[in-house]
Amino acid sequence: TLTSGVPYYIYAKPPTNGVVLTSTEIEYNTTAPTEDTTRQGGYHSINTTWRCIGSIRSNDSGEVVGFTRDRNLIMLSKQQTIVGGGSESTYTVFDWDIPFVCNVIAYRDVKYIDDFSHVYYSLNGIDAYITIDTAHSSFTQDKRASLEVPSNSSKQGYYQWSTTTNNLLYIWRLGYRVPDWIYNG
Repeated sequence: TLTSGVPYYIYAKPPTNGVVLTSTEIEYNTTAPTEDTTRQGGYHSINTTWRCIGSIRSNDSGEVVGFTRDRNLIMLSKQQTIVGGGSESTYTVFDWDIPFVCNVIAYRDVKYIDDFSHVYYSLNGIDAYITIDTAHSSFTQDKRASLEVPSNSSKQGYYQWSTTTNNLLYIWRLGYRVPDWIYNG
């Protein structure tokens, strides 16, 4: 049984007989891998011979969240709300809820009530990394788009409106890019 809402990492143990893995040599647990540049891959921090070969996430019922994989791109079968109607004019931190420090694939929707505001994304809560939306000339217009942005080392990001506003920002996580060192070394 999986604990609800937790990332799990899948590890391959060294084969006991030759080069063929058996089911007893596949393990999953909640310990995140660390990058080992000498061996070129992600390894368990305690059982250092276990190589990370992927990750899954459990939902609130303890079931595996559905996903599709295309090389290093993981797209989840159900989007997750990350920011639900934020209007803060100072940098506000949010968790991307991802298993690795990596790029996140997200969808954002901006609901304009006021005009002449920008939304900024930041990695440190001080400097803007990018502007994720810009002002426009008509009120009450929604602007939707997908974006790919990096997470910081804590798997988080920050957003901020450029001025005090009643505008609302919504962000949904759709997926993420697995770091190259997991699969490619």
